Amino acid sequence: MPGGNCSDVVALINATNTYRAWHQAPNLAWSNTLAADAQAYAEELAANQCELEHAPVGGECLYGLASYPKPDWSCKRAVDAWYSEVKLYDFTAQYPYDYNIPRGTGHFVQLVWRSSAVFGCGVGKADVPMSRMPGGYGGCKVVVCRFQSGFKASNSQFQLNVFPRVY
Repeated sequence: MPGGNCSDVVALINATNTYRAWHQAPNLAWSNTLAADAQAYAEELAANQCELEHAPVGGECLYGLASYPKPDWSCKRAVDAWYSEVKLYDFTAQYPYDYNIPRGTGHFVQLVWRSSAVFGCGVGKADVPMSRMPGGYGGCKVVVCRFQSGFKASNSQFQLNVFPRVY
């Protein structure tokens, strides 16, 4: 798909929409515009040794990985990592935003946010010094996904947009 450099974009879209379906959220459509924006930001972060820092745009998930050998261009692993935050989310909390966001669930929330409609992702990579590795270098990558609309920081919006998994 145009817009981002993820080598496994179909798997990424399928995983995202599977996780969303589990939580009663409709499928997301791919946005070439959001993917191009995400790609540009992923490259910017990669150029800075893959240091993760959110842009001031909202509706954004970041994932970073440093490894030897150098990482590939895949992105689905990021979606799986974000979804794994579900184990920290308490669906019975009376004040779901106040309780869950400090527990590190923001990526999961964005992934399954019911009123999001479109998303796009990109990946950037860079060489990084790793003194204990042959040749002294490994690699890092950053995956950026941007969602429209992003989640709204309120207890009432969380109650309307984040649902437990259905089996």
